[in-house]
Amino acid sequence: MTPDTCRQAAITLASRRLSGSRGPLLAAELAPATLDDALAIQQAVSELLGNAIGGWKCGLPDAERKVVAPIYASTVSVPKSPNCRLAGTPGCSSSTPA
Repeated sequence: MTPDTCRQAAITLASRRLSGSRGPLLAAELAPATLDDALAIQQAVSELLGNAIGGWKCGLPDAERKVVAPIYASTVSVPKSPNCRLAGTPGCSSSTPA
């Protein structure tokens, strides 16, 4: 993937994100061919949006497909209590402070 192709894919995806609209899959010539291409596009989208990546979400990988996406720093919440437990913790039925 060339830098220009990466940027065009990122512009397409950033525009959709800003408008809140969904769209079809990227055109074949803009679609990432490798995981490195996909990560480069995601980094370029982040730069276009001016929003740092605060973390990553991912699906369980299989032999053919990896699913990863950034979580933008502006959408990450910091717990008010440093003792916040997560749901699913033994003895905890919700994400409430300990």
